[in-house]
Amino acid sequence: MDKVLEMLEPGVSVEILELGTGSGAVAVALAYQDPNIKVTATDISPQALQVAKITRPAWRWRVKSSFSKATYLPMLRQNIP
Repeated sequence: MDKVLEMLEPGVSVEILELGTGSGAVAVALAYQDPNIKVTATDISPQALQVAKITRPAWRWRVKSSFSKATYLPMLRQNIP
């Protein structure tokens, strides 16, 4: 997470896409760092997304994040030469 934050300019709006969010802890932690960071977190597992949605409410007042189910592996496999 520190490496991602080092690459960002403070105060500049940025959108981050997290693939394979799991519990959502990284997405929430990144979004918490700066109100200009918006994170869209995805996971193929509905169970993981349920956990992520439980993690977020404690920080809802500060965090711009959304969680959605995504199947991205087929797309990635198509683009590998």
